[in-house]
Amino acid sequence: MPEGDTLARAAASLAQWLGGRTITAARGRDPRLGIERLIGCTLRTAQAHGKHLLLRFDPPNGGPGSGFTLRTHMKMNGSWHVYPRAARWRRAAFRAVVVLETGDRIAVGFDIPDLELAAVSRRNADAGAPLRRLDALGPDILQEPPDTAAMVARARSHSEAAITLGELLLDQRVAAGIGNMWRAEALFACRMSPWSPVTSVSDVALHELFETAASLMRASVVGRRPLEQAYGRSARPCRRCGTPIAAKPQGQHARMAYWCPSCQPGDDRRREDDH
Repeated sequence: MPEGDTLARAAASLAQWLGGRTITAARGRDPRLGIERLIGCTLRTAQAHGKHLLLRFDPPNGGPGSGFTLRTHMKMNGSWHVYPRAARWRRAAFRAVVVLETGDRIAVGFDIPDLELAAVSRRNADAGAPLRRLDALGPDILQEPPDTAAMVARARSHSEAAITLGELLLDQRVAAGIGNMWRAEALFACRMSPWSPVTSVSDVALHELFETAASLMRASVVGRRPLEQAYGRSARPCRRCGTPIAAKPQGQHARMAYWCPSCQPGDDRRREDDH
C-alpha cells in the first residue's frame, strides 16, 4: 500500500504539471462520481494528507461558483501518473479510473478504489474543508514540523490499553501516513519492539518514535530513501548485529511485522502464535 511519502511525491508531480492549468477534459469510470464537473476548473493545490491525496480546484474562470475537491485513496494498488499528451501509458487503459487533461499533460489515476468528489465554496476551499473520510485522521506525519504532541495525545486517548507499538503506528487516527514499511524502519531505528505495549513506553519515547518516522519519510520524499534495515528482510542478518530479522503477522489485519530480536528487545509475550 502506498504510504505518505509516496503520496507526497504524487502530489508534487500533479502540482508541477497541472497546477494553475485549466482542465480541458475529464472522465471517470464511475459516472456517479461526476468527474466531468471538473472541466473548465483550475487545479489550485495538490496535497497529501496521510494516505489520501487531495486535489482542489477553483471554479471556471475564477467565478463565484463552487469549486471542487477530489479525494483519492490508493489502497493496495492505486497510483497517479502524469504523461505528455502523446506518450504511451505505462498501464493498460482499462485500469484508468479517472483521467484529467490539461494542455499538453494528462493525469491518470490507475486502479484507485476509493474516490470522492465534493463541491465546496471558495471560502471553505480556502480553509481546506475536510471531506468525510478525513475527519477522523490524526496529524499528517509529513507535516512540517510534525505535531508529535498531538500524536502522543491521540496515542494515549485512542489506543486500547493493550495495543502494541506496531499496531499503534498503523493507526491512522493517531498519525496519518505511516504504513507497514515505515513502521518497521522507525521501530528499528529507535530500537523498539513492535510487540511492546504502548503502555510500557514513555511519552518522550513516543515523541522520538514519531519524529523518527517523520524524518525517514521526509528523506524518502526528496529522493534520499535510506536502505531498509528491517522491512522485507525476514531471516536475513541484521545489519547491526547479525541476528536474523524476524517476521510475524500482527494485529487485526495481520500486517507483517519485521524486527531484530536482539536490537529491538521488548515484551514478546503478545505474539499471535502464543494465543
